[in-house]
Formats: sequence, C-alpha cells, structure tokens
Amino acid sequence: MTFGEKVKNCYVSLKGAQATLDILVNKTTNEEAKAVYTEVSNELSSVLMDLETQLVRISKQEAEYQ
Repeated sequence: MTFGEKVKNCYVSLKGAQATLDILVNKTTNEEAKAVYTEVSNELSSVLMDLETQLVRISKQEAEYQ
C-alpha cells in the first residue's frame, strides 16, 4: 500500500466519522451534545480539507515515480 493510499484510507475513515456525527446531531435532543457533535464535525471539516490538499500533492508526486 502506497503512502497516498494510506492517506486516502484515513480520509475516508474521517469522512465516515463526520457522517456519523452529523447523524447524531440530528437524532439527539440534548442541546449540549448537539453542540459538541457539531463542533467536532466542523473540526473534521478542516482536517478533511487539509487532507484533500495533501492527497492532490501526493498523487502528483507518486505519479512522477511510476
């Protein structure tokens, strides 16, 4: 497994975690829990954007070596 594939797997896992948090936000009636789930989901959005940038860079670099 290449480094790029590992990063992509990490991205997919985090995207799944974010989707789960979004489901929890919609299902819970506890306002404090909603706030926490929303905050963590927003943090994950930032991380996912950074990972997307890295994936583009990595895929270009790995393509040069093939």
